[in-house]
Order: sequence, then structure tokens, then C-alpha cells
Amino acid sequence: MCGPGDAFLTKIIQLLRILPVFPLFGDGRTRLEPVFVGDVAEAVALLAERSGPLPTYEFGGAHVYTYRELVEAITRALSLRRHLVSVPFPVWKAMAIAAQSLPGQGLTLNQVELMERDNVATGTGNLQELGVAPTPIADLVAALASQPAGGDSRSPT
Repeated sequence: MCGPGDAFLTKIIQLLRILPVFPLFGDGRTRLEPVFVGDVAEAVALLAERSGPLPTYEFGGAHVYTYRELVEAITRALSLRRHLVSVPFPVWKAMAIAAQSLPGQGLTLNQVELMERDNVATGTGNLQELGVAPTPIADLVAALASQPAGGDSRSPT
């Protein structure tokens, strides 16, 4: 899930703004389906109004991206040009282990391990079935990019 103050999309936006060369996790082929936290909250609220047993839902965003495609979409939304460089996962793991001893919110081993495998909804129940239109990544990036540091909980749309 992505939204104001998150540790994923907001961090990518921040890094893309300052780094002329952006390091990708592995070869950038990990598949992701970022979903806006407000869309998920709306769907959960709709489900809370229902009675009886409910099916399992997996909420994904408007589009499935490879990590590289996602970063490219973010750079387009920010009107930036960046050179993307693949960094092997063993290098990321070593950096994460080293970062554990540093103060602040740095890279974690758990984050690296999450990026080693696809993270997409299986199609079991989705936002559209509940009448919730997933927020496109460009709209989400625009909203997050305009937020002051620390974020804000308002909807991006």
C-alpha cells in the first residue's frame, strides 16, 4: 500500500528527486501492484457495511508494473530523466546488513527480501468488484510529490 508518509513510493520519489542515477533492486523485473491506502480504506469501509460471511479480498492497484516500469512511470510523472542501474540482490543485502547498525530509517533486510519476489494481487476479490476505482500511479505520485515532508492523509484524487 502506498500513501502519504509511506516507506516505499514516497521514498522512491524523494530519491529520484536527488539522485541522477537510480539503483534498481536486482534487474528490476519484480512485479508490483501498488495500491493507494485510501482506496483500500474505502473498500474496507464498504465491506464493513455488509453482513454475513465475506470472500477473501486482495486489493491491488490500477496496474501491475515491473519495478523498473514503476520507477520509469514515477520519473515520467515527476517530469524527470534518470539513469536506472541494476544492482544485484546480494549487494542490496550487504548494504541492508550494514545499514542496520546506522541510526535513522535506512534500508532493511526485510525490504530487500520483499523486493526479491513478486507482490501482486491474485485476482481474488478486488477494488472494482466493490465499485472502488483504483487510483492511477500518476495521480498518486502527483499527490505524494506535492506533500510536505511527513505527509498528509488526504486523498490524492
